[in-house]
Order: sequence, then structure tokens, then C-alpha cells
Amino acid sequence: GGATAGAGGSLNCNVTASYGPITFAADTQQAVAYQDTALDAIPGEVDWDATLNGDAKPDVLGFSFASGVPPFDNGLMPMNSIDLSGMVDYRSCGACVILIAHADPAISNLLAAGDDYIATSGTLKLTATPTYPLSASSRITGTLTNVVFKHVTINPTTFVTTDVDACKITLSSATFDSVVTQGM
Repeated sequence: GGATAGAGGSLNCNVTASYGPITFAADTQQAVAYQDTALDAIPGEVDWDATLNGDAKPDVLGFSFASGVPPFDNGLMPMNSIDLSGMVDYRSCGACVILIAHADPAISNLLAAGDDYIATSGTLKLTATPTYPLSASSRITGTLTNVVFKHVTINPTTFVTTDVDACKITLSSATFDSVVTQGM
């Protein structure tokens, strides 16, 4: 992990400053859908994550998409261009994109596993989203482009998002394509 200097010039972020372009291998990513009975065929939420490196405590890219919350007011569906600049609070973002630096694989709650970073800019293109009933061909696919993440803490229970410092991580592009399984 490299260090980058922040506005003060001496900030040691202890993270990889930049990633991409990345195409995730099938065995490095996973996606889970949670049904919202009121939405019938559309999942209430889809969570996806993948490791960015092979470290013992890897950096993990993740997202959580929620139906009924902008930009998915009308349900989770493919969209050509989602602006991530408005998705900076984990309590209210419909397309939350996070990066967990130095995530401990022994901790199942990703938000508690390492240093939290949340996307503050960039574009998400969703090319396929799952519908119910899920099948072996249910997938979530898309691309992230020019994403900048800021260092925050996200409370793993309340999802309150708090700025930590000026550390940032950039992701030039990442392409994801994952089978979606049913969450419990």
C-alpha cells in the first residue's frame, strides 16, 4: 500500500492511492439479493463485493443498491449513468459504493472489517440487475468509471457516515459481472 500526501502535505493515508482499470474474475466477486415482498419481482436490495488485491487483509470494493431510494426510486433496474456524487451518506444512498481498506476476512460485517471509504464522485453504469424469482442466470453487471472515494467511518449498525481525514482513493474503472444469490 502506498501513501499519499493530503492537503497538509504530511498526511499518511497508508492505502493504495489508485486502482484500475480492473475486470473482476468470477471467483473474486459475490452478490446477494434481499427480497422486499412489497416490490414483488424487484429485489429490495442487492449487495456486491470483490477483493481488489491478494493481501492477507485485502482492500474490498463493495456496493449496496436499495430499491425505493434515489436513483432507484422506481426499483432496482439497469441505468446508463448514475452520478455517485450524491451518494455520500450510507444511511440514504440508493447506490452506495464503498471501498474497505485492509479488510479483515474474519469479520463478516464489511463495514466493521477495515477502514471505510465511500464514493464521492464518479459514474456507475448498471447493465443488468436481477429479478425474482432468482435463477442460475440472475446477474448484476456494470461498470464504475472515475470514482473517487473519501475516508469516512460508517457505523456498521446505524450507518451514520462521518468524515475522517483528507485521504482519498481513486478507481479509474472497474467492470463487474456476478451471479446473484438469495440473501437470508
